[in-house]
Formats: sequence, structure tokens, C-alpha cells
Amino acid sequence: MFNHLLKFCGLIVSLLFLSNSVLAQNIECRQPVSTVVTPGECAALDLEVLPPFTLNDVYDLDNTVFTRIPAGNDFPVGTTTLMWTVSDGVNTEMCESIVIIEDDELPVVGPCTTEFALTNEDDCLADVVIDPVISDNCGVVSVTGLGNFSMAPGLYEHPVTVTDVNGNVKVHIITIQVHDDFGPEFTNCPEEPISAIAGPNGTASYPQAAPTATDNCGAPTITSFIPEGGLPIGENTVAFTANDEYGNWVECEVTVNVSNGITAQHPESAIESSLGEDETSQIVSWNALNASTFCELCETTTLEGFRYVGTYWGHQYFLANEVSLTREDAQLLAEGYDAHLAVINDAAENAYLTEALDEDVRSAWIGLMPEYQNETWTFAWDNGDATAFSALNIDEVNENTRIILTGDGTWEAATDEEDKYFLIERPCVNITQTGPIYQEEAEEDELAVPGVLLRSGDAWPQGDYEVTYEMTDMCGNESTIDFPVVVGGETAEYCTSAGTDNGIWIEKVVFHDLVSETESNDGYADYTEENLTMNIGDGVIMLNLKAGGNEAENMLYWRVYLDRNNDGDFFDASEMIFEMASASEIQENLTLPVASLDEARMRVVVSRYGFSEPCGDTYVGEIEDYKFTLLTPEDYEREMLDVEVAVYPNPANSNVNLDLTNYDEQNVTVQIFDNLGKLHLSQVTDNFLDGQMNLDLTSLSNGFYYILISAEGRNNVITSLVVNKSASWTSQK
Repeated sequence: MFNHLLKFCGLIVSLLFLSNSVLAQNIECRQPVSTVVTPGECAALDLEVLPPFTLNDVYDLDNTVFTRIPAGNDFPVGTTTLMWTVSDGVNTEMCESIVIIEDDELPVVGPCTTEFALTNEDDCLADVVIDPVISDNCGVVSVTGLGNFSMAPGLYEHPVTVTDVNGNVKVHIITIQVHDDFGPEFTNCPEEPISAIAGPNGTASYPQAAPTATDNCGAPTITSFIPEGGLPIGENTVAFTANDEYGNWVECEVTVNVSNGITAQHPESAIESSLGEDETSQIVSWNALNASTFCELCETTTLEGFRYVGTYWGHQYFLANEVSLTREDAQLLAEGYDAHLAVINDAAENAYLTEALDEDVRSAWIGLMPEYQNETWTFAWDNGDATAFSALNIDEVNENTRIILTGDGTWEAATDEEDKYFLIERPCVNITQTGPIYQEEAEEDELAVPGVLLRSGDAWPQGDYEVTYEMTDMCGNESTIDFPVVVGGETAEYCTSAGTDNGIWIEKVVFHDLVSETESNDGYADYTEENLTMNIGDGVIMLNLKAGGNEAENMLYWRVYLDRNNDGDFFDASEMIFEMASASEIQENLTLPVASLDEARMRVVVSRYGFSEPCGDTYVGEIEDYKFTLLTPEDYEREMLDVEVAVYPNPANSNVNLDLTNYDEQNVTVQIFDNLGKLHLSQVTDNFLDGQMNLDLTSLSNGFYYILISAEGRNNVITSLVVNKSASWTSQK
């Protein structure tokens, strides 16, 4: 036996030949053939196996025949034994050889990378399915690493192990990329501009907590850019950026208006007025301006001999309750503190200062002085403010009259010789009107007339104006505000006003004979189509106000405005006729001048958070507009001459008759109210016999009532009715 090496297909093939002959050694089988499978196959294909060697054959080698079992050149994985037969025509020899085929081909797994994305914006886990394509030339026995997995965003290396039938093991690493395409969201990015107050260095910090944001994969990081040193005075844009850890981001831009610390209360819309026929000017008025400041010098609250009352719209108030002086001396002392005797411009301020008058101090000097104009005594504030609000409770005025604020909020007379405590007011903000300057046009041959500063209460010629105020606080901060005034030749339109949240609404309004009970009107209601004619009588008007939606009995802030001069606005002096904060229903008596008002417009405003101006939106509240004509008794009598309504019997028991002869062939509405304005009976009819209407009063209790009779195109008629169930009455005129 001997070995012989044969190179086959780039592989070393060894043949092993085993001699089975006991005769002469003429053949030798080769060494075993050992090789691997054909790529992609589970066998070695077309494998050439050489026949045995021939040794010293005395016969003709050309006639030697080699045969083997099995035949063919394709060999499966494993060991195959070949039986060779060699014949030279005379002698026959046999031998065995072995073919060994090995499977060294690993399983194939793909792909190598895969990507997934989050599908739920509220979740930070993706559903990842590991199910690669697997193949093997001979077949697979087992696979590990397959299945469904929940993975957070990121980059992963995931192994999949595949074992084939021949024990070949493939560990395949799949690179998994999980994407988060959902960005953060800001939960409270301010949509409206916010305000900030500059400090002494002229800049401000961001005035509130930074906006917050959420993300499906945890709390995002929020960054912002604010200039070093802070936000300068003026309009600024601050950008906040929310970033999550996977590169997503969102931006929130906030407008920050930085002021120098001075805030003023002033008309927020144009004051419009119209000229009547043959008029060349119109009286224009507005309430005195108030301003507040954050100036640190205004934080000083100690004055020797005084008790600090508080700060109201930028003005400090002190009550002298350790020293009493005459009015003149009190004013001189106030000037020594850069102050003056208190000036009261509205009902809220009056109530605020009244509270300062404790049990030991029940009255104090204020800064109101008598003034003689047009042969009539009137009053003016020491500092020149308009007397837009008054709580005077005096009958006779002369040059010696001085005014004190009493503990019940009224202003009463005193003499200058009396020593009293006093309220002083120290403005933290000085307000100076600087415009508009009205310049009359001079003729060519005349000298120019000096310009005149038009003020509240002056007669304004027709034109468009810009009122300007300059303000300076005790720290030297300066600010300017302005608002337009339009004096036109046509009737001006009323400004719009509405509540932005209907959680609180006006449920009832009773104004003299006007009675209105309504549900929520989503912020505003216009009831001016009706024009009720009322007798103003002695000028005492019953006012009844009730709000809906205030079951929690929160403090509500009411104002009633009346356009006395029909100029299209509510900003003229004394046009705010009522102001009160109350948590319950209001019933008050108002005193108005006994004068006729033709088709006057009234605006009722209720607000949950502070008193509101007649124009602009009111947060959490409602506004209602009404129109009526108030007539003096004489004018009312003349107006009602064409209307006669007889009520009989009066007092009445269970029924009452109305003589409505003047209303024949008309639809007539008859309503009965009690003296609080509550409606008890309402009846509409055009079916009455000979002008007579009978009303059933069995549902009414004993008491005093008003009967309101109304018909289209006719003035309303109001007459009284007394119900007395204990007496018997006849139904005769």
C-alpha cells in the first residue's frame, strides 16, 4: 500500500486504496478523499475520484478496465465507501476507497440592520419584531433570538443564533435602530403678551415661571435665551426651546413688554363725541387718571404722627390720627411731605379710605374746597382733578365751607376753625397732561393765537385729537400714555364691550320702572331696541342688581354707566353713576339730577375680578346695554296726556279691571311687578270687551304693586295697585 496525493478543485484530495487481492500486487486503492460541499449545496457535486493505482501489470495496461460501486460523481455529506474492480482481461482485482464530504457552510441570516419608529405619541416604546430571513444548504435545526420586543428609542445590537443539521452555528448580529419622531409639546406657552417691570438698571427678568413642556419619552430639557443683564424696556421676544433626548425639539416664543414700573389706568378706547345742530364744540370729559409704580422709594410707609393706610393706584395715603389741625394747617403740613390732602376720584377709592377711619377717628379733612363759578358755589379738588365722583351730603355752601370724610363714607361740611384729623395723599407718580394743544387758525393779517391745552371738561372743537400724559415716579422713571378723542359732526358709535367668560352673568336689572330678568347672554346683550319712558320724579331711582352663576358668593364688581349727553361714550364726568363690590344681590337708591334725558343709553357691567371700564373685554363677567327716556314730572305729564288707564277697584281683592279704551284693536301687554321689581303676572291680549280687561289676582299676596301697560308704538304706562285680600270690593268705576 502507498499514498498518492491528488489536487482537486483547489483542494487536497487523498485516496486510500485497500487491496483485496491475494494474488500478485498489481493494484493499490488510493488514500481517502476528504473535501467539503459545493457552495449552496448539501453535497459535493461533480467530484472526480481517481481509480486505483496499477502495479507491475504484465498484461496490457491499455486494456485495463476500472469499475466502481456506486457510480457517479455527486457525493452527499458524510462518508461514502467505493468498491473498485480492476480487470486487465486476464486478472481481476478489487479494492475499497473512501470519500468523506464535510458541511462547513454556515447558515445565512439577513438583513444585518433594521429600523423601527414609535407609533404612539403617548408611549416611549416601539414594538420591534425580530424575524429575519434564514437559510441553510442542508437545513436548520434551531434558532434563538426571534420574537417581539418592546424597545425604547436607541441603537441596539441583537444576536440571532442559528444551528444547522450538521452542527454549524451562525451568530448573526442585527443592528436595530428605534426612532422617536414625536417632539415635545409646551403645555402653557403664553399666547398673549405678558408684562414685566424694569428694575433700577433699566432691565427686567422674565416675570414668571418658564413654560413647561411634556414629551412621550420623559421630561424634556427647556432652555431659553435672555440677554445678559435682562430684558430692556420695550417689546421683547423670549424663545424657550424644549428638547428631548432623541433630538426632537419645539419652540415657544413669548412677547414680554417691559415697562419702567409705571402703570396707568386710562380710557382704553377712543372717546367719541358728536356735535349737535349749530354746535361748534362739545364738552369732553373723562375720569381722572390713576397710576401705580414699583419704585422702591414709594415703599416708604412711615411718617411721624401718621398711620399708613395703604397705596391705591400709585398714591400713598396716611391718616393723621395723633395730631389734629385746622384744614389750612393740615394742608401746609401735607405739603411738607410732598403730599396734599386726599383727593377721591371714585366710589372704590372712597370706600378704601373710609375703612381707614376707625372707631377713634370718625372724620378727617380731605382736599375738597368750595369754588364760586357762574354765580354758583361748586367744589374743586386742591390738585385740580375733575370732580367726577361725589359723596357730598350738604345743603348750603359758602366760602367758609370745608369738607370732611366721615365714617359712613359721606362728605360733610365743617368749619376751618375746627381741629380735626386728616388724610393726606402722596403721589408716587406725578401725572402731567401735555397734549393735545389746540391752535386756532389766524387770519393772514392777524397774529397767531397761542395754542391751548385741551383738558377734561373743556369745550373741544370738531376734530381728531390725541390726549397725552407724561408720568414720572419718585425714582425718576418716566412713561407716556395717550388715547384718542374724536369730536365729529355725526353721532358716534358706542364702543364694544363683552365678557370673555360667561361663568358670571347678569340675571336681573331693575332701574326705576325698567325691569329685566335674563339668562346668560355669553358675555353681552343689547336691549336698546326698547325705549322705556319713565318719570324721574324727585330723582331717586331704585336700582336692583343680581348676578347669576355666583352660588359660591364670590365678591363681584358692579358698575353702571349712563351716557347723559348722548355723545356716544360713557367717559364724560359723572357718567359712571354707580359702583359697588358685593357678594350678594344689590338694592340701592341712586340720586340723579331731576332733568329729562331723551333715549339715554345705560351700560351695566359685572366682573368677577375688579371694576371694569365701559369699553373692552371683561374677564369672567357680562355687559348689558339698555335705552330709556327719563322725564321730569312736568315733561312726563305732558307726554302721557294722550293715555288714560283707569284701574278699579283699587285697592283690589281677587280681581281688578283695566279701562283700555285707548288701546282698541291693539295687542296690549299688561305686567304686574312688586316694589322689588319681581314680575308676578303677565298677560297679552287684543280681546277685551269695550276696552275692558279683567285680571285674576288670586296668586298675589297683600301688598303694593306696579302695573306696566305697553303696546307697540305707544309710550309705556305705569300705574299703582294695592292688593288687600281681607276686604270686599265691588267692581264699579
